[in-house]
Amino acid sequence: MATLAPTSPALQSLPPELLEQIAVFAFRSHSQTPFADLHALGSCTRLFSRQLHLAHNPLLYSRIFRTTFDCIALRRRMDFDKVPPAVVAQELQKRFQAMWRFRREPTEDDLWAVLLMLFEHDRRNRHLLDIHADIRNAAKRRLDTITRGHPLRKPRGGDDNDEWPAPTRELTLILWILWMTVTDADQRDAERGEMLFFQVLTPYALGGHRYALSRRTWSQFDPGPLHAAIPLDYFGAPLTLRDPEFVPVVAMHYLLRLVSPPDAPIIHAPLGTGGSLAWDGDYARIASQQVLRPGTFSGVWEGGFLFMEFHNYIGLLHGAGPRTLLHSYVGQHAQVWKLREYGLHGVPPVPHGDPLNAFFPSNAVFREVRGTLEVTVPEQSWTYRLVEDGGDSEEVDDVIVMGEGHSSWGRFTLRGRVRPADGLVTLVKQYANRGLWLYRGFVIGGREGHLVGRWRDVESPVEQDGYEGCFVLGRRRE
Repeated sequence: MATLAPTSPALQSLPPELLEQIAVFAFRSHSQTPFADLHALGSCTRLFSRQLHLAHNPLLYSRIFRTTFDCIALRRRMDFDKVPPAVVAQELQKRFQAMWRFRREPTEDDLWAVLLMLFEHDRRNRHLLDIHADIRNAAKRRLDTITRGHPLRKPRGGDDNDEWPAPTRELTLILWILWMTVTDADQRDAERGEMLFFQVLTPYALGGHRYALSRRTWSQFDPGPLHAAIPLDYFGAPLTLRDPEFVPVVAMHYLLRLVSPPDAPIIHAPLGTGGSLAWDGDYARIASQQVLRPGTFSGVWEGGFLFMEFHNYIGLLHGAGPRTLLHSYVGQHAQVWKLREYGLHGVPPVPHGDPLNAFFPSNAVFREVRGTLEVTVPEQSWTYRLVEDGGDSEEVDDVIVMGEGHSSWGRFTLRGRVRPADGLVTLVKQYANRGLWLYRGFVIGGREGHLVGRWRDVESPVEQDGYEGCFVLGRRRE
């Protein structure tokens, strides 16, 4: 079969649109060096070199970006189709550079770039991250590197470090990247026995007195804005983000490996079928956008909660270091919740009460009647309407969650409120014979994700550290 020499008339006369189609195909040929492949193609002729040069043909590289990366979330979250081709072409280069550096020595900007690609994943991004960033292996190597001074990774007698480790932004981002790429197979197979996760995560998961559940204080229903922010250059414009929550991602990793038996898991890895839409709430939380999404809580949830023996936890409150956890008993129980979500729009909501009563007035009375929730205090009442599981897009200003469930401690009822600023839900859990407990948590990963956070006793004053532990629930899978 005849081949065309670089100087052949047929090659020189190749229509530009056909050349561009060849370039797009070459770039997306699953090579680990797509830019080098285009350079090789461009070296055939001077004309090719000019037509395939990014500076001379940004429209081509903008087209390559749109056929290489997922763009559905970009169109939903920003005016992506109005971004100039030259800016999209630059973003293409930046993303590949970030993925290549992620394998070796990622910068903080690289970690953000990878995390945003995961938030935007629908069909393509994860595959690109597997090929070019070796994402799970590279992230675990980075986790190992940045936690080598961790007190629970030191052998006994190795040194005297018994200080509580400080969570960092890099650790937070790495844990989120690992969570968004974990699968049930990872849990079932190689990763279940990895001591690295337990060594690193144990203090953060069990040290509720040291590590706040949320970057905003949980005890304020209207906590005000967060001021600490990270400015990123995103498609040529500033994008201001805030760190994703640290304790929830720690709890999910920890309980996924600790509570769930691999042959019959009760806490699953993210399902992944919802694509980028499932992560809209989490993206909105770090972008300081509207987090409330009707129907987020309704449905049946199952999972587990952890508790330390009371005297061990009291030791922590009195100053014991993290190595105490190495010889502390940690119990675990499975539980099932069935939740119903009610919304109110257009009228002032129920006044805010004591945070230890899930922000309800102490004299509030609740009555569920045919798809509505009637909330009554002396001389005033409100009617909240049921939001079905997987509910509609009806706007709501206030959300109340009602439900019931059971664990090995018995049956219980649940009632709570959702904080509009970040979607934090606070619920009172009331057993028939084991008193009241307060649960505070976030939904991570949307309707197919997890409800994760911390429980605590209601006897300790709000301003004091109480007896507490972490919990994770996932939607029941058929």
